[in-house]
Amino acid sequence: MVDKVKLTKAQAGHIAGAKAQMRPEQIVMLQAHEHDWLKWTELNDMDLDTLIKAVYIGYEVELTVQERLKEAFDTTTGSDGCYYGEIVAEANGFHAGFKTALDIVGMTVPGIND
Repeated sequence: MVDKVKLTKAQAGHIAGAKAQMRPEQIVMLQAHEHDWLKWTELNDMDLDTLIKAVYIGYEVELTVQERLKEAFDTTTGSDGCYYGEIVAEANGFHAGFKTALDIVGMTVPGIND
C-alpha cells in the first residue's frame, strides 16, 4: 500500500484547484513538461513523484507549527468549548502556561495569544 503524501495547505489548495479544472493525467503531463504553473507557484518546485501520488493516491495536509499548537491548546476544553467539573483549575493552568511559553519564545498563535 502506498502512503498519501504530505502537502502544505497552499500545495493542497493548488492541487484541488488543478483537479477541478483538469483531468489527473493533464496535471501530471504539465508538470512533467516543466510547464509554468503561473498562479500555482507552490507546485513549481514539487517533484513529479510527489505530484503523481498527490493527484492519484491522495494527500494529507501538513499542519503548521501554529496550527498544531492551537490544536493542542484546544484539547483541554470540552467539545462545546466549556470546561467540566474539577478540570477547570487544571485547564486554566495549562492555558496560562501555554501562553507564557509562547510569549517567552516570541511566537503569536491566532486564537491563543493574539
